[in-house]
Amino acid sequence: MSGDTQVSLATITELGDIDKLYQRVTIGAVPDEVLLDVFNLYLVQALDDDTWHILVHVCRSWRRIVFASPRRLNLRLLCTPNRLAKNMDVWPPLPIVISNSVGRTTRAELEDVELMIVALKHHDRICKIDLAATPILLENPTLLAMTGSYPELTSLRLHESYHTINLPVFPDSFFDGFTQHLQKLELDRIPFPGLGKPLLSTSSLVKLHLFNIPRSGYISPEAMVTCLSTLTKLQCLSLQFQYPQSQADRARRRPLTVPHIVLPALNTLQFQGDSNYLEDTVSQIDAPRLKSLNITFFDQSVLETPRLRHFISRTEKFHALHRASLVFGSSGIFVILFPPKGMADHGWLMLEVRCGKSARRFSSLVQVCGSSLPPLPTLERLHTRGYQSTVQPHMEITGCVKLLRLFTFLKNLDLSGELVPHVAVALKELAREGVTEVLPALQNIFVDGRWASEHVKEDIEQFVAARQLSGFPVVVHYREEGGG
Repeated sequence: MSGDTQVSLATITELGDIDKLYQRVTIGAVPDEVLLDVFNLYLVQALDDDTWHILVHVCRSWRRIVFASPRRLNLRLLCTPNRLAKNMDVWPPLPIVISNSVGRTTRAELEDVELMIVALKHHDRICKIDLAATPILLENPTLLAMTGSYPELTSLRLHESYHTINLPVFPDSFFDGFTQHLQKLELDRIPFPGLGKPLLSTSSLVKLHLFNIPRSGYISPEAMVTCLSTLTKLQCLSLQFQYPQSQADRARRRPLTVPHIVLPALNTLQFQGDSNYLEDTVSQIDAPRLKSLNITFFDQSVLETPRLRHFISRTEKFHALHRASLVFGSSGIFVILFPPKGMADHGWLMLEVRCGKSARRFSSLVQVCGSSLPPLPTLERLHTRGYQSTVQPHMEITGCVKLLRLFTFLKNLDLSGELVPHVAVALKELAREGVTEVLPALQNIFVDGRWASEHVKEDIEQFVAARQLSGFPVVVHYREEGGG
């Protein structure tokens, strides 16, 4: 709030009795600056580019105030099939947001094409584009040849409409030349293998999200690293492939010939795809400020990721990981590693394996964690849980034992959910082996009472007894049902 506004409010306060103030002052007496602050708060909370229309239709005074401060109120002219582009001239020359709907009829899609062509003539005012791409929409050469100057464009989102599988491959020239001020780019199921070319012309990109990349939109690791090399302001990067890479593609892998790059502003990296692709990519990248790493691998017979291990080791914010959660989900298994509570500025990372066969999930995660995670001397607590009906009776106990072997510095093991009986059996197996070689630093086991059957208690007590005899005692804590 400005100084003038504060003076005005102080003057009003000095009028005296608050009841008399309500009787004297009407909305018309409120200073313009105060109204602007109220309008701004209202529009920010609305999160809708069209909400300002309500304000300008209240009265002429409000209309004058709103249109006198378009930048302060971040006014946008929303252009949709329901608000025809040909009527834009009745409004002031505000920045334009182009958006169409999803799941429309063929006739409506043709109207969308007409809308887009009319709206694109105002390319010097377009600030945001959000399009549901359909074959009909993309068959128009005017739309696929979106070249020229778009000085106000900061956000571009293209996504496949109602899961169409026959979208044409976008040409390399698509939106070539107008990415100079682009800050956010999101493509979902869009086949655009030549994306690297236009990205080389931008220096302002902050968020790059490539979701569900189809096979026809495959971008090689070499091309990806090359286009990332110019994105020095990039903070968020998402690379999610729709399908695993073929075995033939893996066999043709060659060492990357691109130079090593640094992404100085990157703080969030999300990946879903083939482990070899990620290995080739992160081997050429440093991200010193990275603090959020979310990795999902498709099921593969071999999941060896030593280059990912080096990448994590080079990232300072992952050096203080303190606690972990092991989750057995409906489509795979994943582990999330967190910093100590109260240290939100430090990093966290998640490693997931999408695996349909529950008996192989532990072994798959062992491969990933064993080859990806560097020694973690600060990791002291592990919480395990399984979702309802996701843990099968034939769970692979050997894989569970191998996974526990990875947590050398663990002091506290917290068991809950449907994984409890299986981890208990794994602990019983450890009692028969070198009981101090696995989890040598373990001091406490916490068990959710809802899953502490007599068989579970017997299995855990065998492990505890063996540790007691070895001189490395472990204390078991059974929480009451529903306890935290």
